[in-house]
Amino acid sequence: MKKQAKKNSILDTALQCIKKHGVQDTTVRTITEKAGVNTASINYYFGSKDHLIEEALDQHFESLLVDWEVIMERQAMNFKQGLQTLLRDVMQETQENPNLMKAHLYDPLLYNRTDGPFATRFDKFLQFLLEQKRKAQPGKSDQVHQLEIMQLFSGVLFTGLLHGLFEQFDEWDFDNRESRQAYIEEMIQRIVEE
Repeated sequence: MKKQAKKNSILDTALQCIKKHGVQDTTVRTITEKAGVNTASINYYFGSKDHLIEEALDQHFESLLVDWEVIMERQAMNFKQGLQTLLRDVMQETQENPNLMKAHLYDPLLYNRTDGPFATRFDKFLQFLLEQKRKAQPGKSDQVHQLEIMQLFSGVLFTGLLHGLFEQFDEWDFDNRESRQAYIEEMIQRIVEE
C-alpha cells in the first residue's frame, strides 16, 4: 500500500471508529485492527492517537463545510431555500453521526476553547453565512442577522444531538425525516422573517 493510501485508510478507519464508539472509546488497538496496520504506522504517520483523531476530525469537518458552502452558493438566488437545505443537512449529519458531532464540539463545550480547529473553521463558515444573509435580506441590522443565525444553529444542533429530551412533544418526531423538515421550516419561518 502506498504511503498516502495507507495514511488515508488509517484516517478513514479512525473516523469510522469515532462514529461507532465516540472519541473516548476509540482505541489505537481498534483502529489498527480495523485498518490492518500496526501501532508503529499510527506513530509514523501521525505521531500519536491524539494527532490521528485531530486530523481525522479536521478532515471530516472540512468536508462538511465545503458541502455546506456549496449548498448555500447553489441557492444564492433563494436564501430561504438554501437555508432549509443547509439546516436539514446539519440536523441529518448530527443525528446520523452524533459521536462525530460531539467530538467536534468537545473542546468548545467542555473547555470553552474557541481557538481550536473546529471553532475557527465554524466561525469562518458563520461569517460566510452572514454575508449570504446580508445579501438576501439587506434591510436587517447585523445584530438581527447574527441573532437569527445563532438561533437557527442552536435549534438544529441542540435538538439534533439531544432529540431524546424532547420525546414528550409528540408533534415533533426527530427520528422522522418529514418531521425534521417541518421543524426546520417552522423555525425558519418564525426566526427568519423575509
